[in-house]
Amino acid sequence: MGERGDEVEGEGRGLAALVVRLGRAAGGRWIAPLLALFALVLHAPTLGGGLFSDDIPQQAFLRKVVEGREAGPWWGLFSLVDLAPATIAGRRLSGLLPWWTADEVRVVFFRPLAVADHLIDAALWPRSPALMHLHSLLLFALLCALVLRLHRRLAGGRPRGALVALIAALSFTVDSTHGAPVAWIAQRNALLAAIFAVACLLAHDRWRRGDARAGPLAALVFWRARSSAPSSGCRRSPSLSPTASRSIPRGGGAGSGRRCPLARWRSSGSRSTARSASAPGPAAPTSIRSTARRSSSGSSPSAWPRW
Repeated sequence: MGERGDEVEGEGRGLAALVVRLGRAAGGRWIAPLLALFALVLHAPTLGGGLFSDDIPQQAFLRKVVEGREAGPWWGLFSLVDLAPATIAGRRLSGLLPWWTADEVRVVFFRPLAVADHLIDAALWPRSPALMHLHSLLLFALLCALVLRLHRRLAGGRPRGALVALIAALSFTVDSTHGAPVAWIAQRNALLAAIFAVACLLAHDRWRRGDARAGPLAALVFWRARSSAPSSGCRRSPSLSPTASRSIPRGGGAGSGRRCPLARWRSSGSRSTARSASAPGPAAPTSIRSTARRSSSGSSPSAWPRW
């Protein structure tokens, strides 16, 4: 019995030593560049994806802005439904719009930072979808590196924490749900919003740990995230698990008792105005009304057709 206990204890010490060695390797400076390179290789097939769906009208709009032929504002790239009431009524009667669509409905997203990022493509390589996809790939690689840095801060400086942070960052990198914003140029605003959201959490964590200069920086970066995708910047970052998100210190230490600089920001959702009401006629069944509410409030901007 004693020999068996000694064997188990020896195996435990060997496993602990292995975890320590792996943690020290995971905390190396070369891990972040390797993770970014891995993200680039993983999504490299998107370079041949070309343009599809909303990419085509968006690129036409951006070329008009660059050439000075666009009469509307340059930030109107995400004006999905902005028509005259008479036009909406006609398309509702023809079946192009649901029968419950109000005449004054508007779906307009204010995303100036995302539009400015798209204008870089239109100005530098307007006829090269491969370079546009490479632009998105580089943004995703930067996002993965920031996620690794954030998890390292939340997991602590011990080797075991570095190993946990690397596992979390790898799970974020290979998550299949990130394929759409990486492969679809029109959804690049989600990458920008995530980058600034993670940077905001990093700055907020520094502020809570005693760095007074990081508080205003967190508020500024949060505004940048909202300027990229207002409907996404107010949600919990997909890079954080519930356990990790609770690891940011709230009390004690040098940051105790401070008012959060982000407290005055309210998660008001998108700045779009989307008002839907029933058209004259018989009352809609409950199932149709509930579907209408979900369609007008919960759908992503890319799910709306461009009329």
